[in-house]
Amino acid sequence: FSSEIYKEMSFALLLVDHFKSETGLEIWLDSDAPAGSGLGGSSSLGVTLFSALAEMSGQSYDKLKIIEIVRNYEGMILNQGIPGYQDYYPALFGGILSLKADVAGVQKEQLFTPELKTYLEENLNLLYSGTSRDSGINNWDVYKNYFDGNQKIRETMGGIASLSQSAYEAIKKQNFDDLLSLIVKEGKARKDLSSGILNDEMKKLEAELSKLKRDDVGLKVCGAGGGGCFLVTGLTEDELTDFISSTSFQKLSLEIEEPLA
Repeated sequence: FSSEIYKEMSFALLLVDHFKSETGLEIWLDSDAPAGSGLGGSSSLGVTLFSALAEMSGQSYDKLKIIEIVRNYEGMILNQGIPGYQDYYPALFGGILSLKADVAGVQKEQLFTPELKTYLEENLNLLYSGTSRDSGINNWDVYKNYFDGNQKIRETMGGIASLSQSAYEAIKKQNFDDLLSLIVKEGKARKDLSSGILNDEMKKLEAELSKLKRDDVGLKVCGAGGGGCFLVTGLTEDELTDFISSTSFQKLSLEIEEPLA
């Protein structure tokens, strides 16, 4: 199997080949996530396609087993180590998930409430930068520097872990305003991981947002950064329009689905 031959279809074809179908298949794939957006589009597509193929072939797979298999296949295509696990869960479980890795595996907790859904949809804006980012480039840079003992990277990663724990606690206590400021802080911390996290136009927008001097307003990239999509927090529709009217940014729909059975 050669990704040089099949190119962008390689991932999907690996999943089809897994089931060794003896009949012809017609498969339609569609995604609202722009290519290289950082929204986990390929991971979501992968587990969805695998689940459909398993159902078609009469095979039963546990959801966690699906994630394990699809993640390994995507690692083969990316050729930059095994991908992170976080992007595969939302498409299979829905809602708002807490994912925590420990020695026993990934511990999943469903945090969805109607109140949290409404708050996030009203206070988060999802934007596409107009430029794709190369999946995994910044991630590999961070990964290598961490295990090479880079002190700045280690301290930043520790800070992000602490912010994540605080965000989890804010959700559990329904302190949603605290959650928004923590998202902003994580967005700022992430910039210290790699010089390419924000592209130039994102940096300009972040500088303009900082002039508001509000803890709940900021910018956080999705995925590995360097392009793709990002979140802007705490702005009304009209405020956001004023900030991005002279940019190439495109506002995308953000809707949080309920948990899946």
